[in-house]
Amino acid sequence: MEHAHLHTGNRFPGLGLGLGLTRITALFFVQVDKLQKTATEQRAELTIKQQQADDAMEQIQKSMETAVERRKEVGKHTLL
Repeated sequence: MEHAHLHTGNRFPGLGLGLGLTRITALFFVQVDKLQKTATEQRAELTIKQQQADDAMEQIQKSMETAVERRKEVGKHTLL
């Protein structure tokens, strides 16, 4: 059975663990910045979509009120 070779040594001997931690930290902050930017963009999109949904609901409500009023009018005329 063949075992995969795992390299556990430092790829940059002499530079020490500090460089690795610095690189990891830098990558972490880059990723956090990307996530924050994405979240900000998504919040802006959500605000727009929520306003569109609110406007659509208002239109639906107005249409339903108009339909109810028309039915009332039709009902009045059929009773005469």
